[in-house]
Amino acid sequence: MTGIKNSSNLRSMVKLTSSQARVMAFIRSFSKQYGFPPTRGEIAQHFKWASINSATQQIGLIAKKGHIKLIPGIARGIVIL
Repeated sequence: MTGIKNSSNLRSMVKLTSSQARVMAFIRSFSKQYGFPPTRGEIAQHFKWASINSATQQIGLIAKKGHIKLIPGIARGIVIL
């Protein structure tokens, strides 16, 4: 099977919208600065969103596009891929 890669090594990252890219940049920056990812509340506060649900929606879409992995039940359960 020449030319076929292991499917577990393939990561199909879909391009982020400009808003999602800003959130992703914040997650990267925060993680680099503090050594752990931000909470949804910290993301909402940074972008001055009235609701944590806005942050939850954005990171959910970023995860669906393959840029991060979410660990359910953990406040800082964001893993950058």
